[in-house]
Amino acid sequence: MEIKDVCYTVGILLTFVIGFLNYLVSLKNRRNFLRELIYKEQLNVLGKINSEFHILNTFLIKSLKARKRISYNEVEMKILEIDNLLYSNTHLLPTKLFVIWKEILVVLDEFSDCFDSSESKQLRECYDKFAEKYYSIIKLIVKDFGVDKLYLENKSILMND
Repeated sequence: MEIKDVCYTVGILLTFVIGFLNYLVSLKNRRNFLRELIYKEQLNVLGKINSEFHILNTFLIKSLKARKRISYNEVEMKILEIDNLLYSNTHLLPTKLFVIWKEILVVLDEFSDCFDSSESKQLRECYDKFAEKYYSIIKLIVKDFGVDKLYLENKSILMND
C-alpha cells in the first residue's frame, strides 16, 4: 500500500467522521429550534391567559365595590373564555395549571352564590379565596417557565454589552 492510498483512506474516513458529526449537530439544532418554538407558543398562550385572568379579576373587583353595577353574566362569559382558552391549549400547558383552574372554578361558584347575598363580608371572603388562587397561578407561571431566570440572564447580557 502506497502513501497515496493511505492518504485517500484517511481523507475518506475523516470526511465520513466530519459528515457524521455535522449530522448530529444539525439534529441537535433542530431539536433546540423546536424546543424554542414550543416555549414561545407556551409563553404566548400564558400571556393571553394572564390577560383574561386580569380582566376577570377586574370584573370581580368591580362587583365587590358595587354589586349591582355589573351582572354576573359578564363574569360567567369571561370564565367560559378562559376555560376555552385553557382547554384549546392543553398540549402546551402544565397540568398544575389545570388543577388550580379547577380550584378557581369552585371558588367562583361560591362567589356566584355570595354575589346574590347581601353580605359584603361573605363576598369579600370569596374574592380573597379567588385572589389567592389567581396569584398562585401567576407564581406557577413564573416558577415553571423560568421567567425570573430568563430576566436575570437578559439583564446580565445587557449589562455586559
